[in-house]
Amino acid sequence: MIGRRNFFLCGVSLLALMLGSSKGDESDENSIIRPRDCSDHLLNGNSESGVYPIYPNSQSVGVDVYCDMDTDGGGWTVIQRRGNFTPLENFYRNWDDYKQGFGNNERDFWLGNEKIRALSTQVPVEIRFDLADVRGNKRFAKYKSFQIDDESQNYTLHISGYSGDAGDGMKYHDGQGFSAKDRGSDNRAAVALKGAWWTFEWAYVHLNGFYDPGMDDFQAVHWYKWLENEGLAFAEMKLRQRSV
Repeated sequence: MIGRRNFFLCGVSLLALMLGSSKGDESDENSIIRPRDCSDHLLNGNSESGVYPIYPNSQSVGVDVYCDMDTDGGGWTVIQRRGNFTPLENFYRNWDDYKQGFGNNERDFWLGNEKIRALSTQVPVEIRFDLADVRGNKRFAKYKSFQIDDESQNYTLHISGYSGDAGDGMKYHDGQGFSAKDRGSDNRAAVALKGAWWTFEWAYVHLNGFYDPGMDDFQAVHWYKWLENEGLAFAEMKLRQRSV
């Protein structure tokens, strides 16, 4: 009798375990095992801003990025940030540094043109620029379409579909190649601006310049359509799948 009872209990426990496992598998059916970006993380139910691994183009090795899950519905992969951090990151760098990326993704950084290209070509994406001045005023610019070409094309920028209140500054950079101090479509402009950007001769937007908030300086981090050459106190660039 005791043996039969134990056998029955074991059978019930095993059945419960199998049902629980089946339920768990069912709940994970829609989970994305290797999230390509922060939009995939949001779809997986990760709703807190912070650092997450992503796998652009389904690559096997993950890349840690900062995900903004709070702004405008969340799901944003942050690709650049400038602000009053200690120590300040040097943004007057060469082509290879901008290709690979540099800085700390929880402070000021550039994700890297190769990673940005992967994020912008694996699925259609939009881009958002969040800006702030020294007086605490904030503005943003969002573009419905963003993509950059590969290195052989100098990471040429394709951007369109503006909305926001900062002014359509990036329309002047559409179709321009990326330039750093040692290489690019117009490295003379990069040297003059003491930074790196998609530019030819001049920059209506220059978010990789000197961090010189409040100063009237064309080499500073600036958005000309908002505050002309006045140095911004904060700037952040982020990408999101257009369907999210």
